[in-house]
Amino acid sequence: MKAIIKTQDGISTLKLDIDFNQLLDDNFEEICKAIAARGKVFKELITVFETNNELIETILQILKSSCGEEDAIMNLCKALNISNTTAQYLINIRLDELSSLNLETLKDKYEKFRNTINIL
Repeated sequence: MKAIIKTQDGISTLKLDIDFNQLLDDNFEEICKAIAARGKVFKELITVFETNNELIETILQILKSSCGEEDAIMNLCKALNISNTTAQYLINIRLDELSSLNLETLKDKYEKFRNTINIL
């Protein structure tokens, strides 16, 4: 299998010797848990969005006023009544992704994950 890697200097091609079927078999349970966890994050964010019209501004204000990642997670959990997992997700996404979050996008992503889980 070949992987194309885009860098600032150009594009590189890397040949990977990976048996994806074996990788999936070896990690299936963890992959399912990760998919389910991501679905729960989207469901929780939908609930928060429905009750807070200024969510993005609130999140940015909390991130700016926090003293590091642990403090930001704690502050997000407290202010938005969300889980640590959802707070970690908000911290890890890029600023442009955060600013483009909206209720419809979250509902679409949640449906995608829910359908994936139902297939499994």
